[in-house]
Amino acid sequence: MDPGNESLLDIDFTKDSKDTRQSQKGLPSAFIASTCRRIFPKEYEKVDFGQALTALDYLRDLESTRRATLRNTAARLGITRGTWRTVLAENPDALKWVELVQKYELMIEQGYAAIFIDIRIWVS
Repeated sequence: MDPGNESLLDIDFTKDSKDTRQSQKGLPSAFIASTCRRIFPKEYEKVDFGQALTALDYLRDLESTRRATLRNTAARLGITRGTWRTVLAENPDALKWVELVQKYELMIEQGYAAIFIDIRIWVS
């Protein structure tokens, strides 16, 4: 196992699991993308800075939905803090999923961090 699995799976997937259905009912990603494109067009002069914090809220909603989806998927695969090694050893689909999540997790988090910082700078 890659040492990074321990960091990735040091997540309490069952945390807030009673509200996972509600937390997954975020705004549709297509709506968030079109709103962000409208608020932040390529031409700097056309940026709607008055709506920048709204875009930031939408992006946070998208991130919350993504994390809730990861928790739900882990729960369906039977992955918990105490069972992840056994589950991954016995379930090739679960292992494949964790490897895929690992591959993109850092990139996603770096992207969100850059977006959040840039938006905060723009609206300051």
